[in-house]
Amino acid sequence: MTLGVIIATFAALRGWRWANRMFIVSLATHGLILLIAWNRWSIALATTGSLACLTMYLRPQTRAALATAGAILCIAYLTVDAGWRGAEQVAAPVVKYGARGQTAGQLKDASGRRQLWETMWRSYSDSPWKGHGYFVTSSTGALDIWGRRTNFTAHNMFLQALVSTGLIGCALFSLAVAWTATRIGIATWAANANGSRELFAFYLLMGAWLLAWGILNAGLLGPLQPLSVVFAVGVGLAFGRLAWDREQQLIALEAAQ
Repeated sequence: MTLGVIIATFAALRGWRWANRMFIVSLATHGLILLIAWNRWSIALATTGSLACLTMYLRPQTRAALATAGAILCIAYLTVDAGWRGAEQVAAPVVKYGARGQTAGQLKDASGRRQLWETMWRSYSDSPWKGHGYFVTSSTGALDIWGRRTNFTAHNMFLQALVSTGLIGCALFSLAVAWTATRIGIATWAANANGSRELFAFYLLMGAWLLAWGILNAGLLGPLQPLSVVFAVGVGLAFGRLAWDREQQLIALEAAQ
């Protein structure tokens, strides 16, 4: 759902006609599901990703106008409510709803993930080099956590790589991620066409989103989910566009000669 909001925002800002028709529907659908599910990390990433799209793809004049309007609104609000009393009244129920009944200690414990991560680290220590097998996080195939015994994911992408494929597998996975990001990053910097540069920058934004999502989830190394499929398609399109740009450059060089 988070990627749905970000992709819909990006496509609408690109000016594609089909995207303009689908933007409101996509934003309403994905946004409502995010609010109903109330996954705080998903909402935070969707908001951050959408703001990043707006920052990257809006025209400079539009960004300046929005920044000016925001500054004027802030000044007007401070003039009316210098003590921030209205903001405090609005923020209190929002914070209470966002906490979902959890205490400060539970929130600091990342909703129980600290216990999970400690257990996973001990499990990784049992087989540090080659792990326990892909998508298997213990030597017995099940762990006792939160009153249940099952094959939990590590709720962290790189810890999942460590405990399931060991240090060797995690190193290979990290190299693959770094190599892909580097290639697309270089392509973004070197792209001559604005369209290519914008697309490559968006693929980097998708990659940054996936890494951020992997902080509290298994990400690509978890169960097969739409986000994994969308990201794999995005990487394929990025390298396809990179090959197309190279071909166009060679054609231009041959024409110049």
